[in-house]
Amino acid sequence: MKRTAIGIDIGGTAIKFGVISDAGKVLHHFSRITEASPASISGIIQEGVKAILDSNKQRNWRIEHIGIASPGAVDIDSGIIFGASPNIPGWSGTNLKRIVGIFGYPSYADNDANAACLGEMKVGAGKGFRQILFVTIGTGVGGGIVINGNIYRGANFGAAEIGHAIIRPGGRRCGCGNRGCMEKYASVTGMIATAKQILSRRRKGKLWRAIRANLANLTPEIITAEFRNGDPVAIEIIESQAEALSQGVAGALNLLNPEVLIIGGAISEAGTGYIKAISNAIIGKTFPAATEKLKIIPARLGGRAGMVGAAYLGWILPAN
Repeated sequence: MKRTAIGIDIGGTAIKFGVISDAGKVLHHFSRITEASPASISGIIQEGVKAILDSNKQRNWRIEHIGIASPGAVDIDSGIIFGASPNIPGWSGTNLKRIVGIFGYPSYADNDANAACLGEMKVGAGKGFRQILFVTIGTGVGGGIVINGNIYRGANFGAAEIGHAIIRPGGRRCGCGNRGCMEKYASVTGMIATAKQILSRRRKGKLWRAIRANLANLTPEIITAEFRNGDPVAIEIIESQAEALSQGVAGALNLLNPEVLIIGGAISEAGTGYIKAISNAIIGKTFPAATEKLKIIPARLGGRAGMVGAAYLGWILPAN
């Protein structure tokens, strides 16, 4: 019987559940829409775990533990979220381990970007690398750091909050309370906001026709599709997003000198042209020795990275 674990990834728009083998294979998965309140989210998580355990009565997975990944600074010892969790209001102070502890399995918790980074390091694009900077682009922008093969979480579990590097002082208001954070320009939501600004003055081309001349129809999938199709307006939008990302990432590359920069999130699936746009944007912003041998690659696990990494927590962290 395969060793497995339940992995849960809490996002700003969806909560993903999976049964993951110790080889990183996703044996079963589904998602639920993220509700607005902490109590609702906790209930959805418990209902999802119960659904997996009910299903296991027929499938006989050897479930060893439950791992849960969430936005915010997560104390991996207590499972408590502290500080701001901008994309889920009121989430700070939540005890993640307590939510799933009712099922009697050992429970583990970490920041969602750390978990996604761990998943990529173990069975994804980061396998074989020991010095990694991971950036995941979604509702916000998260980061993960691997130093000598281990996730680096910082003195207070707040490391790699790269999305809150300020790149436009006095710019767009961020949920963290500051203005001009990188994630307000480089996240999917930030990119959409920029796209609307650009399209409001450039109402033409394939992208404009693809959204049927209605900004309400704009989605990241449409933007990246038209980017691949060579639409000049879509190219401008993607290059603007890549420029914002490079401004936030350049300092981290100088500081860490990683072997590889891994770009995660759905936008990473925009193709090699997107990775090239990021590479071009980074040129000239870093100390040459820090990026001379740097590889910039897309994540391999896609939207499952956080779920897979959450499951792996119980196989790398001390027993609790």
